Amino acid sequence: MIAYPKFHKSLDSYLENPAARSYLTLGLTLFTLIILIFLAVRPTVLTIFTLQKTLTEQKQVEEKLSKKITALIRANKNYQNLKPVVPLIYDALPQDSKFKEYLILLEKTANESQVTLAGLEFKGIPLSEASAAAKLPEKIDFSLAVEGDYLKIRDFIKSLENLSRLTGVSEVKFSESKDQSSVIANIRATTYYHGK
Repeated sequence: MIAYPKFHKSLDSYLENPAARSYLTLGLTLFTLIILIFLAVRPTVLTIFTLQKTLTEQKQVEEKLSKKITALIRANKNYQNLKPVVPLIYDALPQDSKFKEYLILLEKTANESQVTLAGLEFKGIPLSEASAAAKLPEKIDFSLAVEGDYLKIRDFIKSLENLSRLTGVSEVKFSESKDQSSVIANIRATTYYHGK
């Protein structure tokens, strides 16, 4: 061990003075307390700031979730109000072409209007379900010829336009039948469907 005789001598003479001894003890005690407080309080203060930041972020997330929940509740109420209308929408714009059902509907409408369905031609009809990639409604153009009394043909065209399935008549051409006892109407129309 290295000895410091002068240092020990001056320290002993310094410590003999009671006031100096008290100040030294007080100074060392305060120094120790400051170090301990810094070491103990700093992590606590850092933890408090971290928790406050986390709490603020969680409040923001809670507010956003609360808004989303409110929007979902509102959307659910709107859907419940519209639920009775949804089948009508699917009738007007079915998920696939429903070709067979539409043919039956056209035939039924012609019979109810008391006209004879003389010809029917569809263009570009998909017989299978529509692809899942279809975003916009697809249209099916068709032509049909009906024969009968003019007023009954007019009623048939009105019924055609008022079908539950969306159908638009674009052109009607009238002509007399060969025996001139009835009228023939050549009708061009369009119906629509939507992919799944």
